[in-house]
Amino acid sequence: MLKDKIQLEQLLLYYITSNVQHGTDLSEQQKWFIELKNKYNIPINMSSDIISQRKDISEYNNFILYAITDVIRPDKIKEFFTEQEIKMYSVERYESVSVKFPKMFHLIKVDDDQYIGAINARDLMRLREEQMIHYNAETQRALRILVKGGEKILRPFVNESAVKEITEDMENGSFIPNAITLNINLDDPEADYVYDDKTETLKIYKLTAFDIVDGYHRYLAMGRNYDRDNKWDYRMELRITTFSVSRARQFISQENKKTLMKEEDLSAYDQNSPGNIVVNRLNSDTDSNLKGKIDLRTGLIHSGILAQVINRLYFPKKVERRNIIITTKEIKTSLNRFTEEEIEYLDKTWSTYEIITVMYGISQSYTPSQINAALLSLSQDQIEILDKAKDINVKVVNILKEVY
Repeated sequence: MLKDKIQLEQLLLYYITSNVQHGTDLSEQQKWFIELKNKYNIPINMSSDIISQRKDISEYNNFILYAITDVIRPDKIKEFFTEQEIKMYSVERYESVSVKFPKMFHLIKVDDDQYIGAINARDLMRLREEQMIHYNAETQRALRILVKGGEKILRPFVNESAVKEITEDMENGSFIPNAITLNINLDDPEADYVYDDKTETLKIYKLTAFDIVDGYHRYLAMGRNYDRDNKWDYRMELRITTFSVSRARQFISQENKKTLMKEEDLSAYDQNSPGNIVVNRLNSDTDSNLKGKIDLRTGLIHSGILAQVINRLYFPKKVERRNIIITTKEIKTSLNRFTEEEIEYLDKTWSTYEIITVMYGISQSYTPSQINAALLSLSQDQIEILDKAKDINVKVVNILKEVY
């Protein structure tokens, strides 16, 4: 594609949502369904799920995305698709993939209704192609309500930035595999399965579809990597459950009760963050005056906050390794100079406002004496705002510009 797939998904989602909210004639939508069926052989129930947003457009591959674009926004085809893709997709026809049973999963039995094992992303994508993975609105914790013609439609909530980050981490191999949870709904009249204790195999003889109970964003991320390259694969943990709706909800509630970290603490654990790479080097470099003094708990400087500030000031976009190396040297030199002139900062714990103010001053090439003067000129109200700041936003920048 000429542009990021996410951009097209968002454009189509906005267009579809706007038309729904402004009461697009149902006959117009019927025309879309019929054209998609006649031109690309896309089943009406599939296109209806996408247009009505009962299923998220992110779940579908580039061909389906092309077909939807061609029917509802043909003016965007050449903006997003290459000539080769247009030539290929324009004559392609959707072929439904037949579901093959029985399905066999080698899993360890945890309890009578819970099994754990592993699965390759390509096998999950096979289930996707068979339409065997559903997003059940009754068991999901993150849903958006769309009102269409007086009818409430529950559609999946997708955090695009989270999906994009997971997609990139999986692509470069830095994503640590965790469990995708698929549920065999006990209310499914088609469900027919048995677990063989001797071979540790779950055998599914019949099933309408799995409900994806946990791991939806990871599932979308795998789909994006796979759609870009059908040879791509990734090993993941797999949990298969046989829960009722009420037990599935209990499971989700339990998962939500996990101990949560503060944002600044959590950010310190992202080892792919350029800010964290800089901070780790500052804390381990023998030539750094702050060696061993930057930490989450006992350090003079909170490593998570410092990493966040560095990311905002120095790395607003994706960067190359050489930029990180150059920036680390510049920051180390400037912090050394500042702590040598303002030596009390080698012994005192830095508040958030001090980390922000000092780093902003360094990024703008102010001298140690100018930075110290800025720190001393902050009012109590300004200090409170900076101490509570979650980001280097416009309000924060305006304060810093004022004191400098």
